[in-house]
Amino acid sequence: MTLGISLTIIADLGTMPFDSLNVGLSEAVGLSTGSWEIINGFLLVCLNAFLLREKPDLLALGTAVVTGIGIDFWLSGVFSNLEVSHGLTAYVLLIIGILLLGLGVAMYVRSHFAYNPVDGAMMVVHKLTGFSLGMSKTIVSLVLLVISILIGGPVGVGTGIAILLIGPTVNVSEKALNRFTKAQVTSDV
Repeated sequence: MTLGISLTIIADLGTMPFDSLNVGLSEAVGLSTGSWEIINGFLLVCLNAFLLREKPDLLALGTAVVTGIGIDFWLSGVFSNLEVSHGLTAYVLLIIGILLLGLGVAMYVRSHFAYNPVDGAMMVVHKLTGFSLGMSKTIVSLVLLVISILIGGPVGVGTGIAILLIGPTVNVSEKALNRFTKAQVTSDV
């Protein structure tokens, strides 16, 4: 999942709204994108708990920390010297990033372990409205997009593509994982 996030950031066509928020704050304040993932994750954990009238999910904060570290690993470590032009390569990186992100979300949502704070918000919308996971992810993305625009995050054509594709990518990945799991159970019997 963090590889997917990082690829969308590197493509520099616009990122997922939460990532745009984190990149925008990183550029404005000077902390790393991963650090803002952790800080904003903490704030979302608190908001999610408030909306569900529950105690904050401290494990979700742990996922924000791991995600923040992963993003910084890819951006500041592995891809620190990678420069991408705005040509076909940028779009390929964006699409691969979205696909990896959607698959990553579907994989860990299935585990029912602590969701990262953004996907915790997706689950809050899902629980409160009954919308599908994909629709709930899209709604959360649109809210975060507005906030990201207000702080001057990197919003572009890639942001629109990501918002349109992330929900369906999560849904398709979830269905594929369900089929794979059923096939594994059947072959084990």
